[in-house]
Amino acid sequence: MTPEYWSVPAELVTTQLQSAPDGLSAPEAAARLERYGPNALDASRSRTWLHVLANQLRSPLLLLLVFAAMASGLTQEWFDAGMVLVIVVTTVAIGFAREYSAETAAQALRARVRVRARAVRPFWR
Repeated sequence: MTPEYWSVPAELVTTQLQSAPDGLSAPEAAARLERYGPNALDASRSRTWLHVLANQLRSPLLLLLVFAAMASGLTQEWFDAGMVLVIVVTTVAIGFAREYSAETAAQALRARVRVRARAVRPFWR
């Protein structure tokens, strides 16, 4: 069993990351920046309302209900087809409202959070 990351001693973490208590040297920092890129969060994760709606329409159960409504319509069972379509529209509307609300709340939280870090380099002392 692996220990939780917060309980690992600093010396072990430093060794595992191939670093030193004084930080990385300038050439090593530049090499890691080149190899791994900047240490930044991906800001392109926000989704538009159209993406949220498309995500709601991809549900296999929902597609099965649409197929059932089409089958009911082809057999001229109009009431059944209408009821199934009402269920589909209601389900999509509720799911869309909840997911879009959660998405906008997450965007607002990301906009309010400021992340700051201090890099330790031997030449900055």
